[in-house]
This record gives sequence, C-alpha cells and structure tokens, in this order.
Amino acid sequence: MDFLEKDLEEILYSTPQELIINNGLRCFSYSKIYRQFRISAYGIIDLLTIEYKNNTFYIKVYELKNNKIDTEAFLQILGYIKGVYTAYNEIIGRYNNKREVNIQGILIGRKIDTSTNICFLPLITPVVHIYTYNYEFNGILFTKVRNDYCNTTYAGFNEDTLEFNSIRDFLNQMSNG
Repeated sequence: MDFLEKDLEEILYSTPQELIINNGLRCFSYSKIYRQFRISAYGIIDLLTIEYKNNTFYIKVYELKNNKIDTEAFLQILGYIKGVYTAYNEIIGRYNNKREVNIQGILIGRKIDTSTNICFLPLITPVVHIYTYNYEFNGILFTKVRNDYCNTTYAGFNEDTLEFNSIRDFLNQMSNG
C-alpha cells in the first residue's frame, strides 16, 4: 500500500497533539487546526494551526510532501506565509487591534532533495522549519532537519580551497581590526 500525502495529512489532523509531539514533531501545538485552508490567490494550505497566548497569535502553515522536499516546496510555503500574513493584517486592521503575530512555515516530507539548492534556504529564512518523516509498521516518526545540514563538500565550499582561506582571513582581519 502506498503512503500518500493525504494519509500524512489525515494522521496529523486526527491524531492527538501529544502523540504527534512525542513522535518528534515538537512544534505541533495549537488551539485550532484547519485542513485544506484556502488563502485567497495564494493557494490551498495543507494544514494551518492557530494558538493564542500571551497576547500573541502563533500561526503555523504546514506544507506536506509525500516524497522529497525541494526548492519549489520551499517557495510554495513562503507564498502561503505571505498570504497568511496579508490576511492577518487585513483582519486585524479592520478592528484596529494591536496583537502580535508569529507566523511560521513547517515543511514535512520523506526526504530532502539534495540535488537542488534547498539546503541554503533555511539559513536565510528562519521562519521555515523542515522535518522529515518515516512511516513504518510502528507508526510515524518525525525528525527536525537542522538548518546547517548542508555539508561543505555538497555546498561546493571546501575548506582547503584558496577562496575559503582568503575569505576566512578577510573575516578575521575585519573582526580584529
């Protein structure tokens, strides 16, 4: 039996939060959850969660991928975040309400497509977090991908190169002088 994206969505939507958190998706806390949430012209968000505490709205946008997370998925979730932020400002603006908002994107997929440049994107966009999942007989487990998972060999920035040494020397000189 194939495990589909809609199966992952169903598990996240219908399983108690505590079980999902205990299986590695530590960010999965909410007061309200929506699925297939249309955000005007930006598209349909797989899952959207909202939590309100300490005068701040915490909104998480989940984009689920059955297989690989690639650059296109990363750009897709950035569009959803922009759409949620725009909608939030329009709604709050109507009521002239000054509440803080924290919007984050959570990309979940079976693995990361290392043939693309996606490994560099979380470093410059810290509002997006990447998780991989593993679905087995015992259930589903999530693993948070560190923002620095890209190794220097893949990045094409080998520490033994003249360019690296030159940059390192320049940075040391600037920080000391």
